[in-house]
Amino acid sequence: MNETLSRNVLLHGTEIAPDGGRELRAGPLRMVLGDGQVRRVMLGGREVVRRIYGAVRDGFWNTVPGEISGMRVVEGDWGFVVKFRSEHRQFEADFTWEAEITGSADGTLRYVFEGRAGRTFARNRIGLCVLHPDDLAGAGCEVEHVSGEVAARVFPGLVDPMQPVRGLHDFRAIRYGVGEGVELEVRCEGDVFEIEDQRNWTDASFKTYSTPQRIPLPGTIREGQVVRQVVTVRLLGEGAGGLTAAEPAGAVGEVALRLSGGEVPLVRYGLGVAVPGARVLTEVEAGRVAQAGVAWLRVDLDMSGEGWRETLGDGLVQAGSCGAKVEVVLHLPEEPRGVLEMLRGLESAWSGRVERWLVLTKGKPATSAAALTAAREVLGGTAPVGGGTDADFFQLNNNRPPAGLMDFVSVPLRPLAHQFDEETLFENLGGQRHVLRAVAAVFPGVPVHVSPVSFRTRAQKGPPMPEGQMPAQADVRQMALAGAAWLLGCLKAVGETGAAGVTLFQTTGLRGVMETAGGSAVPGVFRSLPGAVYPCWHVLAALAPFAGGVMRVVESSEPLMAGGVLVERDGRRRLLVMNETAERRRVVIPSEVRGAGLRFKVLDASVAEAAMVGPEAFVAGEAGVVVAEDGVVELDGYAVAWADC
Repeated sequence: MNETLSRNVLLHGTEIAPDGGRELRAGPLRMVLGDGQVRRVMLGGREVVRRIYGAVRDGFWNTVPGEISGMRVVEGDWGFVVKFRSEHRQFEADFTWEAEITGSADGTLRYVFEGRAGRTFARNRIGLCVLHPDDLAGAGCEVEHVSGEVAARVFPGLVDPMQPVRGLHDFRAIRYGVGEGVELEVRCEGDVFEIEDQRNWTDASFKTYSTPQRIPLPGTIREGQVVRQVVTVRLLGEGAGGLTAAEPAGAVGEVALRLSGGEVPLVRYGLGVAVPGARVLTEVEAGRVAQAGVAWLRVDLDMSGEGWRETLGDGLVQAGSCGAKVEVVLHLPEEPRGVLEMLRGLESAWSGRVERWLVLTKGKPATSAAALTAAREVLGGTAPVGGGTDADFFQLNNNRPPAGLMDFVSVPLRPLAHQFDEETLFENLGGQRHVLRAVAAVFPGVPVHVSPVSFRTRAQKGPPMPEGQMPAQADVRQMALAGAAWLLGCLKAVGETGAAGVTLFQTTGLRGVMETAGGSAVPGVFRSLPGAVYPCWHVLAALAPFAGGVMRVVESSEPLMAGGVLVERDGRRRLLVMNETAERRRVVIPSEVRGAGLRFKVLDASVAEAAMVGPEAFVAGEAGVVVAEDGVVELDGYAVAWADC
């Protein structure tokens, strides 16, 4: 077979490899500079700041991407200086800023942002943001408010519904402990700053940002208007003077996996019906959905408009063709009883085929009590009736339906709400755990379903992208190995936090697990192969034989580099492992499952295209088979592998 996809496309979905970053040191602090952002500021082995970066958000809250130029880095034993220019232009937004980032031998880090609007446009945020790591949850801090008051505060333990976080607002500095006798101070200039709990959007962090939420948004920035902000990070306390200069990070040789002893049911999963998409699945597509172990297809019905009967009928046909049920999402008007009675009148068509009714109130952030009451009265007893949100956990956290009216509660997950790089993609698997633990705490005893999982936003905000460009709802990693490795991590996170079920992606297309025979909707950007599956399909196919079984909890010595799950059913066991980076990794297999001559089926860039074009042959054949030696399997970038053990 002639290769048509480059290694970069197979790994990342794009010809341009992401910026891997450059390590910089400022006295005892070590950090990475990548895409103009300061990432992972480390003090010894502890992450003390997750990111500092400049953001431009338009009037619809879209993040306007920046084009960086003129990057200059000078460094020495004294520290470093970084300068660059970033231009942000999309639709009406037009803003250019320049950065100067300095690091000093005493551990002081200073990020200066100064820019000017090229035209007048609506904006919600322009300036610097600081991300604080999620392991600060429940930790104490000290806030210096703009009034001069200094107060002791606490980072929220459970995901906080309030924005900003209570007590963490209107400040110019925040300080928290980062070691014995050492505090870290983040001081902000140029605006009034506050903190939001980004875990509401599945981000594994707390965010310091400017333009307080109490100010009506969107605001207007005028042509020529200047924005200048400065963030200074420094180390304080008796122990700060005794810190030694940071050493280079060095390469991680191996990632060790071990069984923790915990066991949970293997989470059941379904897929969404492709939107837009064909009314029926082809025989090949239906067979591949069935082979992936899909238990249901999600069908969304806008009950306030026309055509919902046809949409339901098409969904039932698609689900029937692949042996699945339907998860019916009812987007109900404020007076829902009439349309619910019409739906009940069609019971002969859907009886016994509905997995659950997810009730949403159209135009509302979360399901109303009235909608749940009406749905239970009309549809109760035919299938479980539940509610939740179709937005983010933030909306559900602030608008909680009565738990007593729900057979289950549903929340979507998306890892790319604010940042879109691959480090964020995998980092935010931790954010999923925060969200699902919070849902379980807010609705005790109510089964939790995740519906749907998507990489990016599901709602169109502002004007659509021009023809030939990727829509805001899609991401090129959908068809890449990075997406497959992330999906295994997602199923691990969702399963280990006790979710009862998860609806993933869609069947076909830009948000699917395979491409249609007609090919990509945006072939110049989304480089899928006509009629091929995506690597993420293989993850589901590898798990499918274990449906109804259990998943053993597998811990990793480096959770952001590699991980795995062990699934069991009827005495059969399968270990699945994934590389969460673009670098080659050696993964040490848990001692309990090593065995002699353990044979892994490895899905990596060397076989990915063949596995996409001929998935059945790949699953059954010898391609990609690697025998683990001395309890170690080597994985290329974003590889996924599985072995029966």
